[in-house]
Amino acid sequence: MDECGICDGTGIPSGECDCNSVTGDGTPHTYDCTGVYCGHADDGVFQIVDNCDICDADPANDCTQDCLGVWGGAAVIDACNVCDGGAMNVSDCEQCPEGQVLDCSGVCNGDSYLDDCGICNSTPLDDCEVTCPDNITDCSISGGSWNDEGLQCWGGYWVLDECLTCGGNGIPNGDCDCYGNQLDCMGSCGGDAEIDNCGICSYDVNEDGGSLSCAQDCLGTWGGMAIYDNCGICDANIDNDCIQDCLGTWGGNAETDECGICYELASGDSNWNTTCMDCANVPNGDAVLDDCDVCDGDNSSCADCAGTPNGDAKLDA
Repeated sequence: MDECGICDGTGIPSGECDCNSVTGDGTPHTYDCTGVYCGHADDGVFQIVDNCDICDADPANDCTQDCLGVWGGAAVIDACNVCDGGAMNVSDCEQCPEGQVLDCSGVCNGDSYLDDCGICNSTPLDDCEVTCPDNITDCSISGGSWNDEGLQCWGGYWVLDECLTCGGNGIPNGDCDCYGNQLDCMGSCGGDAEIDNCGICSYDVNEDGGSLSCAQDCLGTWGGMAIYDNCGICDANIDNDCIQDCLGTWGGNAETDECGICYELASGDSNWNTTCMDCANVPNGDAVLDDCDVCDGDNSSCADCAGTPNGDAKLDA
C-alpha cells in the first residue's frame, strides 16, 4: 500500500505535494512560494511570486510594468504623452517643427509608440500580447491591464498551455496527453498493453494477470513448466514420468517374464517363466531329456552292451 492508499501504487506523483491528482479531484497540488502551503493557483489561498518578487495570494496587488517596461517602475506618461518626460503641463512640451509630432520617447517624428499595455516601444517585437482568455473578468488576476476599449486583457502572464488551458500547468506528471492517459508498456499513449504475471508486455492480459503467452502450470506457477503425466502426477521433471506396463496400463505393475508372457501379478503368478523352461527348470535353457529320460544326460544310463540306448544286446556266456 503506497502513501496514497493504493495497492502497489507509485505514491505522490513527482513534482506534487499530495495525492489529490490521484485520489482527489484530479487537480495536481504543488507547494506555493512560501514552501509550506500545498494547493493550486486558483484555490484563493495559494501564493505566487509576482514580477516584483512579492509572494502573496492577492493577484489584485501584483506589480505592473511602467511605460518603460520596468516591472514595478515609476515612469509614467507625462502631459506631453512622453514616457517619463516629466512634463506636468502641455505648455511644457517640446515644440516640434511644423508637420512633426513628438513620440512617446520625446523624439520629434520618432518611431516609438505606446503599445496596448501603455509601454513605449519602437518595435512590434516588444509589444505586449493579449492574455488568454480575452474575455477574462478580472484582468488583474493575470497581471495584465485592459486596453482602451476594455475588451481585451493585455500584458498578463497567463498563456495557453499545451492542453489549451489558459494559465494551466500542461500535461500532468505521469500522463502522456491532456486526457489523463498514460503510456502502456509498449510505449503507446493510452494503449492497452499491460505486463502479465510472467513479466511479459501483452495486449491480451486477463483479469487474473495471465495472457496467451502466460498461464499457470499444474503447480500454480505463472509461466511454469510443470505438467501432469499419464498417472496424474504434476512436476517439471519428464524423466520421472510414469510409463505403460506390458498390459498397456499407465503406471501398472504387469511385467513380461523371460518367456515373453505378460502377467498382471508379475513374478507372483504361478506360471511365471514356466512356459519356456527346459528340463533343468532354466527359462529358455538348452537342457533336454536324453533317450534314457535323464535331463541333460548322455544316453549312457540305459545303453546296452553295444552302447545302444534301451538296446537288446547282451553279453554272451
